[in-house]
Amino acid sequence: MKLTGKQMALLLGIMISVILAFETLALPHTHQPGHDSHTPNPTTQHITVVTPDSLLLFINNLKGDTVLLHFWATWCKPCLIEMPYLLEAVSQTGVKHLLVSLDDAEELPMVEQFVRQRFPTLKGHLLDITDFDHFIPLIDPHWQGDIPFTILWVNQQSHSHLGMFKSADDIIHFIKSNTF
Repeated sequence: MKLTGKQMALLLGIMISVILAFETLALPHTHQPGHDSHTPNPTTQHITVVTPDSLLLFINNLKGDTVLLHFWATWCKPCLIEMPYLLEAVSQTGVKHLLVSLDDAEELPMVEQFVRQRFPTLKGHLLDITDFDHFIPLIDPHWQGDIPFTILWVNQQSHSHLGMFKSADDIIHFIKSNTF
């Protein structure tokens, strides 16, 4: 059976969505013999690059899942203060999560090194984007692009939080108050 261009694009989109689902959702940090769980493994990739289209496709395919989507950057001081709280909260709640860096995609090696040193258990993505003005309202029509920005998707409905959470308990409360 020969596929049309449209069918190939759809198939490719589904494949990307499946790959993202397995790569990005709250997978536990793998403990390797001889490594403390808080010691970075220099061969582990912590950050993968995603396109806006693949991220939007993933979001559109959530179909009832609960997922915490968090936008941050290495140059954002509130993001860095908040990140340990976020990692603790997702660990405690077990919520599926996507941590998306808005650093410049050309800075991937620096972002990877930064994450490896500061947050060795973080697994996340770097958004390769040039047109923020088009992308931002597709994520949330009320979002102006400021970070940190967190969205909790529950049964295809979003609950957003702009700004820094002050503690892991604040994040846990945000998750629980929007999922029960």
